[in-house]
Amino acid sequence: MTTSKWTTALAACDELDALLATAYPAANPGLLAKIRKVVATLQGTGLPYVQTKAGMIASRAEIYLSTQRHTKAPGGADGLMQEMRYRLLSGIREELRVAQDQGGS
Repeated sequence: MTTSKWTTALAACDELDALLATAYPAANPGLLAKIRKVVATLQGTGLPYVQTKAGMIASRAEIYLSTQRHTKAPGGADGLMQEMRYRLLSGIREELRVAQDQGGS
């Protein structure tokens, strides 16, 4: 990846984090569409780990931003948010930094 692609991918992480920080567990198709758009940017990195984890964020966001499905998820809405922001998104950032440091393509 070129430097601008790294910058774009890390900026997408920041944007996704900001979107999730303002989210609350209720139906919100507009926010879900924004999240999916940012996820698509991350999936364009060509890094399989990032692509997989970004896809997982999209699927968890779909549950979180539903009318009631978040209540049935393990850990409920809080568990979903923690997974999206602190496990998946943090993992994506770390993978991007490691790949960048290693001169990944």
